[in-house]
Amino acid sequence: MPTRTGTLPPGDKATGALPRYHSIKELEDMGRRLDLILYDLADFNRRLHCEESVLYNLISQRDNQTNIQLAASSRDVAEATRSDSRAMKTISMMTLVFLPATFVSSVFSTTVFDFQNWGTDDRVASSAWWVYFLVCVLLTVITFSIWYVWTTHYIRKERRTYRLDRPLKIAHGIP
Repeated sequence: MPTRTGTLPPGDKATGALPRYHSIKELEDMGRRLDLILYDLADFNRRLHCEESVLYNLISQRDNQTNIQLAASSRDVAEATRSDSRAMKTISMMTLVFLPATFVSSVFSTTVFDFQNWGTDDRVASSAWWVYFLVCVLLTVITFSIWYVWTTHYIRKERRTYRLDRPLKIAHGIP
């Protein structure tokens, strides 16, 4: 059977008995060969652990790169969401401004102005035109007040629910 250092003398193939060594020198040579084999096995084990470490580090680097890309993507999504949120807030504020006036116009059927008498000496505006503007302003203020109270109540409720008003405690050993 061939080995790295040479071949072993043939034994009895029928019984599987090992050959007899007649000299101490042959036994010493065999011991040296076994020592070399053990050294090779230990070296192989060290190399295997080194390769295992290298593979683990390469996988960790790839995971870190993926996490960095995911974080950048999440940041982009957050910025887009923030931009959309600003746009929606602007639309909501404009709706809050114009909604009461639209409601009042519907209720009063806009009889404040009489455009059929536009070119004549009669007045186009009613003498009570100020009532329309007063009701519009009052309803706008009431609408904004209700919105403000509702929003602050909702924010407080969420802070209590998710305990956002307390400082974040970091578990021992976890950054």
